[in-house]
Amino acid sequence: MATRSQVDQEHEETRRSLLLAMAALFLLLRHRVASVPLVSQDAAADALLATLTSTYLYGRHAARVAGATRLAGELELLYPGTGELIRLSRFAALEDLRFAQRAARGYVIHWRRSLAVATGMELEAIAAATAAQDSRLALGAVTETATAFNVERSQALKQFAREQPVLAETLVKVWDSALEKNTCDVCERAHGTWVYLDQDFPLGEPGDVHPRCRCTEQVIPADWVDADQRAA
Repeated sequence: MATRSQVDQEHEETRRSLLLAMAALFLLLRHRVASVPLVSQDAAADALLATLTSTYLYGRHAARVAGATRLAGELELLYPGTGELIRLSRFAALEDLRFAQRAARGYVIHWRRSLAVATGMELEAIAAATAAQDSRLALGAVTETATAFNVERSQALKQFAREQPVLAETLVKVWDSALEKNTCDVCERAHGTWVYLDQDFPLGEPGDVHPRCRCTEQVIPADWVDADQRAA
């Protein structure tokens, strides 16, 4: 069995992997939005919708792969030979497309609102509206990445529990919040609580509690946790 310090280091790598995925998606969104031709308002809106949908779709898939890869590493450290059992969800692409389209539509709606109050010539107004929505790109990158990353892990863990029930009984997943001054009450209360691999956290899914949620889940041996911290 791996030591506590080894497992902690593995979990730190998992959080770093999530943050890198968020940053990568944000930079890609920025680059692709900047490359959209500023011909007219309607043409720009259509181009933004198509560009953002494909970019969010790519980002969500990359986040799922990163989440599954990190989970495989965590399980492999605890039980050598189990990492190869982790597989990507079968129907993830359809779910990712739906969420990518929703995120892209949300951006375009707010972009049009910014455009309505922008001043100057048409192309100047379009550019101003795009610049005004930069923070929304960051919001989308964090939210979509964290959701896909953590949902993939949760689904993979449930599948692992069905296929390896004996091993699964020895492991739990623990809510890990990014504790800082802006941490919400829900994430702060959930931090450190645990459930078994085939169960859901009662307060929601780490990374999907609210926009910009950066919570993750850790997988550790059941005998490392305090029974009083069991999620109700």
